[in-house]
Amino acid sequence: MSSVGKVIMCTGGNRGLGYSILQIAAKRNSSATFILTARKKLDGQTAAEQLIKDGITAKVDVIELDVTDDEQIMEAIKYVAIKYQKLDGMFSLVLINNAGVIEIIPDLSLPTLRKTCNSMLNVNLTSVAVLTSGFSQLLQKSADPKVINITSGLGSISNTLNSEKKMAVYPPYGFSKVGLNGVTAHMQVFENQRVLKEKDGGKPASGKINFYSVAPGFLNTGFTGFNAMGRDPKDGAEVVVQIIEGEYPGGTQWEWVDGSMKQIPW
Repeated sequence: MSSVGKVIMCTGGNRGLGYSILQIAAKRNSSATFILTARKKLDGQTAAEQLIKDGITAKVDVIELDVTDDEQIMEAIKYVAIKYQKLDGMFSLVLINNAGVIEIIPDLSLPTLRKTCNSMLNVNLTSVAVLTSGFSQLLQKSADPKVINITSGLGSISNTLNSEKKMAVYPPYGFSKVGLNGVTAHMQVFENQRVLKEKDGGKPASGKINFYSVAPGFLNTGFTGFNAMGRDPKDGAEVVVQIIEGEYPGGTQWEWVDGSMKQIPW
């Protein structure tokens, strides 16, 4: 393997859950390189400096990236390819789609409802699909490539319809995460078929990407208005770090409960 080794990229990594993911993963994988993306470069640089103050010795790179901006996505792909993909192609890339939004609907007028739904779907669903598709060729050229999508317990249709679970319900956000889980499942099936087709064609298959959805739980972060009922974001980050470090079948959904990994039904 090349000297670059593992490269872990986390969107929206400058605060909240994203920051905790990078903090914990970097402490346990000091030889890896971490790419922190933020909508504003200064916010990302400030977060990177705080990681150093928190004792992180791993390399932390910062990219300005608005996941709804296709030009910035293309620039990010080009940057990662040029800087981290060695000529031998041997590096390991993990993409964590953490950037997301939740919006309160200010009124029940149809134009407002449409605008709010489209805004959440654009960030939580469409942009994940676009960003992941853009990075797919680079992921396929790496060793043990993984895509980790940050979902929500509300994204599980089985649990939502289970009255015993007593799930909180907020339709626009919830169905954006149901859709995100669909991205995970469909991209995994598409990837499996791609690899099988390459093998059947007698071509050496490129790296098979494993896709995951992970539910960090209700967290005490800015995303929830720093709700005191929420979990510590470090607890929410653990499920992501476990996927980074472990071996789990692709096309699955996970959470971290009582110190262990638990698979969530779709």
